[in-house]
Amino acid sequence: MRTGENISMASSSPMAASDRASYATADSSAGGVLENKYRKADCIRTIKFCGVAPTANEIATLLYVTSKHEPKYLISNTQCYWFAATVFEALERIFFEAKANDTKHSGGKGKWHGIPVPTKESVDEVCNEYLVLRRALDREIEQKCRAEQQQEEEKRRDREERRAAEERARAAEEVAQREREEKEREREQRLAAEEKIAQLLRQLEASGAGASTSQV
Repeated sequence: MRTGENISMASSSPMAASDRASYATADSSAGGVLENKYRKADCIRTIKFCGVAPTANEIATLLYVTSKHEPKYLISNTQCYWFAATVFEALERIFFEAKANDTKHSGGKGKWHGIPVPTKESVDEVCNEYLVLRRALDREIEQKCRAEQQQEEEKRRDREERRAAEERARAAEEVAQREREEKEREREQRLAAEEKIAQLLRQLEASGAGASTSQV
């Protein structure tokens, strides 16, 4: 929808245009709201995308380009009729398998109270501007995706390095624990051997003392 502030049919001076677009899927609650809001309006034209349909981002880009191409509302040639016609024709040119269909109310297309309203021919320029902007946006999106992938790759490497460091630390701790246990076993064995030797010495001393007493 395109409107201008303080529109007057007698005025030929351009004014800032106010362009708005509403969208919703047919079976959604938002779609029901739109249908109710415009239930008294006549549907003049529809468009069907037989192949790959444009994304919401692509349609938004085209609407933006069209609005920026003629930012002024002029009742004589860049009014709401111009905006709608330019967007529809641009969609058909940009998306080759798109097909616009007129309805039973199409006789009122481009007319105000039955009087034909002239519109400016801007489709070629709008299509060119759209393609230039889309290429720039695609590059920006690609760069952003690459940056995000790089960040994810760095995070993945960090996670793997931390995991590897933790595994090395666990392995080192296990080795240290085994060494401590081995030293403890060696200490216990040494103490046991020393205790056994001491016991034998006590037995020998006791045997020697007994033999001396018998001789006396």
